[in-house]
Amino acid sequence: MDTIPNAAGCDSIMTINVTINQPTTSTITTTACGSYAAPSGQILTTSGTYTDVIANAAGCDSTITINLTINNSTSAT
Repeated sequence: MDTIPNAAGCDSIMTINVTINQPTTSTITTTACGSYAAPSGQILTTSGTYTDVIANAAGCDSTITINLTINNSTSAT
């Protein structure tokens, strides 16, 4: 609850209902051949650890750590 003066200078009492949504984190460990499409759509072509951020179901940031191994294709003649 909060009290502020209204236009006439009298107290105006407000009830404020607040919902605090929380961000989320997760980790993906995966192996791909040639390239990998991260959840945000970014195409990754090199092995490494990446951070990807998308919206979660509550509309807050969902930070995803991607541990990626890229296996390159081989060719022979």
